[in-house]
Amino acid sequence: MIRLPAKRFIFYHAAFFAALCFLSSACYQPTTGCLEAGATNFDVSVDKACDTCCAAPYLVLALNYKTGANNFAFDSVYNNDVAQKFKISKLSFYLSDFQLVDANNIVYTVSDTVKIYRQNDSLYVPNNFALVDKKLGFTFRLGHFKKNGLFKKLRFKIGLNDTLNKAIPSLNPSGSPLSTQTDSVYSYTENRYIFSKIEIEKGIFFNDTLQFNITAPIIQNEIVKDITFLGGFDATINLQINVTNIFMGIKLNASSKTDIQNGILKNLMNNQAGVFSVQ
Repeated sequence: MIRLPAKRFIFYHAAFFAALCFLSSACYQPTTGCLEAGATNFDVSVDKACDTCCAAPYLVLALNYKTGANNFAFDSVYNNDVAQKFKISKLSFYLSDFQLVDANNIVYTVSDTVKIYRQNDSLYVPNNFALVDKKLGFTFRLGHFKKNGLFKKLRFKIGLNDTLNKAIPSLNPSGSPLSTQTDSVYSYTENRYIFSKIEIEKGIFFNDTLQFNITAPIIQNEIVKDITFLGGFDATINLQINVTNIFMGIKLNASSKTDIQNGILKNLMNNQAGVFSVQ
């Protein structure tokens, strides 16, 4: 019988067991990941649930600006329903307090908070508000929204509640809807945010410019529409702003600035002019 040298024998012996171990399920290293079915990073292939790695879906606003069947563009000429020509050079809204209502009339909203800074304090508030302006983008992410399924209504407000209204733009970090903006949406004379900022040009030669800085009231809106969110994905609301409907029924060239603003508020109130819709 041929005897292998001791060192070589040990080497082959170790190599044999290493190969055996590699091929054996006993040496398999279990993987860790998210096993929450509703999370956006759910991974059914992992063996062990992680402690804190799961990512909950966000509530996301996806904006679409329209004028009838056409896409809206700043500084283009439009007609309202009473044949009044105008251009829009500025358009922004503070939208807040988004709620989804199911068939049983149960209300769901975001689950997390964000820190805001005021003159003499800071505090956490629901991450449920956005500054909506086409010039800032088309998608706005709010807080986490963990409920999926079918909803029958969308509720939201134009404006900010008293707690948010006491924030100071210069104290809030860049990227926050409450921070200082390039085109200011804060009234320093009233010490409050501008809920709706609209600038139009009217007249035969569009040389009459009117700017509306609406700071009150908070306007409640409700849209009855089936909205379905799938588990494992962000809850995206496809919100359409029908821009010309803001001026529905308003005789822009024959009305005072106050009357025009009152007409705008009437059209926004309870969404009676169909300014907002869900697609």
